[in-house]
Amino acid sequence: MLILRQWLWYQVRKRLTYAELDRSANQLAHYLRATGVGEEHVVGLHLEKSPASVISALAVLKAGAAYLPLDPSLPAERLRYMLTDANVSVVMSQGATPRCCPSTRGRCWIGSACILC
Repeated sequence: MLILRQWLWYQVRKRLTYAELDRSANQLAHYLRATGVGEEHVVGLHLEKSPASVISALAVLKAGAAYLPLDPSLPAERLRYMLTDANVSVVMSQGATPRCCPSTRGRCWIGSACILC
């Protein structure tokens, strides 16, 4: 849970050094790998533009997966279509449950990360 706390801390701070970026992305990448994210996985990033979104994108790439940026301002139906079409296996979100997670699929919440089954 330390990784998620640091991730949220960067949301508030809005600045980070390259060393912090690399360290945080590595930690989050290891966390993603531990949850089963890797090659041939697509991770949805349902995030506002912030340092945390940069950390998340880099972490997904370091974990060997691809990421799909999801604009939180898009309608829920459009986001659901994008998730289904891209076969997204994980959605990382800020704060509350993202309205884009399909209700027809099982899901497990870990902090602000939605692991879709």
